[in-house]
Amino acid sequence: MESRFGPSDVYYCDLGISGCAQSGFEEFSSAARKRGISLHRVNHWTQVERNAPLLAVGTTQNRRIQMMLENAGVDHRLKPESLFVKWCDVPGSRVLVVAGTDDAGLMYNLLELSRKLDALGVDALNQAADLTESPYNKVRCVDRYLLGHLDDEWFKSE
Repeated sequence: MESRFGPSDVYYCDLGISGCAQSGFEEFSSAARKRGISLHRVNHWTQVERNAPLLAVGTTQNRRIQMMLENAGVDHRLKPESLFVKWCDVPGSRVLVVAGTDDAGLMYNLLELSRKLDALGVDALNQAADLTESPYNKVRCVDRYLLGHLDDEWFKSE
């Protein structure tokens, strides 16, 4: 079933956007607005026109996300901060699942999608490739900078 997001209206289903993922969704919404795309929230895919694409956004803690991924043959039981982008068929529609195993994974997914949306517009959604990704490291990033008066000599040396 071939369906494409329209140039100005994108329908989405919030299936668990909470915690730090909310900031990722705010970035996504901002990128959409800059490109003239209106986001419309629906509660279920039956609320969109038949064969119209829908964006399902949430974590794999939501049973509907789990079922869509399972039906598409994707193992959703990955380690924390993992993310998924997967086109799934549901009765009468096609859904682009944008999910994370937790709020952090969803946030990273939405931030990446925001950058793509900013660059490509709605084509970022229409051309979205299936993706399952898990972090290689237990901790994604730790930066610690301590500077005190005892550091001046070596820090400022050539």
